[in-house]
Amino acid sequence: AWPVLPWTVALYAGAYIWVTLAPLAAASQTALRRFVRDGWVGSAFIFWCFLVFPLTATPRPFAATSLAGRLLQFDRAHDTAFCAFPSFHVFWAFLAARLWVGRLPAPLAYGLAALMAASCVTTGMHSLLDVAAGLAVFVAIHRLDDLWRGLLRATELVANSWHDWRIGYVRIINHGGYVAAA
Repeated sequence: AWPVLPWTVALYAGAYIWVTLAPLAAASQTALRRFVRDGWVGSAFIFWCFLVFPLTATPRPFAATSLAGRLLQFDRAHDTAFCAFPSFHVFWAFLAARLWVGRLPAPLAYGLAALMAASCVTTGMHSLLDVAAGLAVFVAIHRLDDLWRGLLRATELVANSWHDWRIGYVRIINHGGYVAAA
């Protein structure tokens, strides 16, 4: 029942420019490399979500009475209600904001990304669930190195947990249980 605010299409469409120009704001090759890697991993995960959770976000109706409204209608005419969960707009806006922090104050960069995320709802193009999921993907990808180290530690614990027991002439190795479980 929330109204559509057509003037926020400027923020919604501005996300494309924001993300496209973000590599120019990279402070180092390392930051740019991380942006590309995180973009690939996040996009792959979001594509996987599109397949596993085929949710739709039907745009909320409104009457176009201004140039912004007509632009929003044009965008809707060339978009689909499918592949909305999680929101790419939100994920990429925050991922780009991380690069922009090298050139802009962090509150400003992340504030603009938050406004772009909010515009996904105010333009009626996404639901709150889509936006929240897009932000959750960004947070997870932002912590990708920590997640990777945790996964590495867990696999090392399993790999280094070798034990054996002898019962007469029979030798039982705990790794056999892992194979049986697989």
